[in-house]
Amino acid sequence: MAAAAECPPQTQDFGAKQLDIFEHSRDLMLRNDVLFALEQRDALLARAACLKLEAEYPGDHALPPLELLVTTLERPDGTPFADPAEAAQALHPLAEAQDDAWLHAHILGLQPDLVFMPHGNDSNATHRHTYKSFRAIAVGGRLTLQAFLNQDAKTLGMRSDLYTGFDAALADWKVQLLRHQCSQQQRNLRTLGIGFDASVLQLNRAAAASMGLDEPYAEVFELMRFVDGVPQAHGG
Repeated sequence: MAAAAECPPQTQDFGAKQLDIFEHSRDLMLRNDVLFALEQRDALLARAACLKLEAEYPGDHALPPLELLVTTLERPDGTPFADPAEAAQALHPLAEAQDDAWLHAHILGLQPDLVFMPHGNDSNATHRHTYKSFRAIAVGGRLTLQAFLNQDAKTLGMRSDLYTGFDAALADWKVQLLRHQCSQQQRNLRTLGIGFDASVLQLNRAAAASMGLDEPYAEVFELMRFVDGVPQAHGG
């Protein structure tokens, strides 16, 4: 990693505890695959995706409500729910499973030194919510840590404090990882005509070009430091 020109160089202890908070984590990707199949009313695909989530994350908090939805879709009568009230009752546990309680407990339990996460100034509602929740936890828990806010295709604006350049070989590896997020890849292809993998690499290519790097691609971050829960001024 390198500091951008306007940001003074910073040293990091890479033996520190690191936490990544992204909606592209493996468990969330698998949950999204179940939801994508449910949206398509594909019972076979939904069951396969649910079994995969259960196999890799048997204790996942979203499994019970997802299992209920998949089982309901599998009903032979072809009627998922008898009425809107039954549907609402089935969806309520899923909404509860996605609340911030687990994030709060995980962050305070881990006490991370470095946190990588989406930027809050973003058109993506999940990114905004993730940042807002993290900031509230850091302030309320009086945490001392360094947050790395990642540039995304939907980021509306940010400081370029830190970057890490990478070559074509690493870009190919990154593409393979991104394609594992099947639901996002298919949604992008369907709605935008370009895969999730290609859209991310376009952003990384543009970032490297804008900074005049030798490497063809770059990840860019805005830094935010918290000391005893107090956000520090840039460079502080």
